[in-house]
Amino acid sequence: MAKTQKKSRKSSLALLLLMIAFVIIIGAALAFFSDMGATVFQGTAGTVEIEVDNTMTAVQYFTKEGVGDFKNPANLTNLNPGDYLLLTFGVKNVGSKSVWVKAELGDIMVTKAGESDATKDESGAFTLLAIPAADLAKIGTTYANINEYMLAVAEGIESLDPAGDSDAVALNGTVEDDDATSVSATLVYVLYFNKTAGNEYQEADVEVTIDVKAVQYRNNGTSTTADFTTVTSRIVP
Repeated sequence: MAKTQKKSRKSSLALLLLMIAFVIIIGAALAFFSDMGATVFQGTAGTVEIEVDNTMTAVQYFTKEGVGDFKNPANLTNLNPGDYLLLTFGVKNVGSKSVWVKAELGDIMVTKAGESDATKDESGAFTLLAIPAADLAKIGTTYANINEYMLAVAEGIESLDPAGDSDAVALNGTVEDDDATSVSATLVYVLYFNKTAGNEYQEADVEVTIDVKAVQYRNNGTSTTADFTTVTSRIVP
């Protein structure tokens, strides 16, 4: 009986070894000639970069007995609450990508009478307003010039939308040439000195910063829906 079990184990082992050898032989027989290769995509991201005029032109508007008037002084030294200034400055896209651009009111630094240091104004005494694109299109037709338009809207100037809510302007890039007509544009905004400003602003010196923001044009909505929420300055190594 013991001899029979021993013989059976030897037979099983021999069969197992035979199966392993068979698998090795089959595997070797299926080792077809072969090769491998690879391909690599290389690309370079475009750039968004703008240049903004360091200075701007300003025209002062006001009303006298309900009638609009204006002057173009060399220095704005005698402002009144209720005055509004037409600010004009240029912006140029020097990046490779087409962009949307628009401006928003930045910091307002005020040096009040009797004080030597400027402080950031948080009172809302100044508001940056945008002239609707539809109104700008009427200049030269309905209105002979920008002054005629500004005088026509003098009494309701506060009803203009804040600049941050305005439509963006498209500019072509140095490489991308999309729907814009040029790589540069002249931007026009209205700075309003609110009538609610009190006596604390008498003889105050005011410095207003206007932030001009640019975002990529492609894959970023329309002039009314382009996303400006995460705009930062370009990182240059």
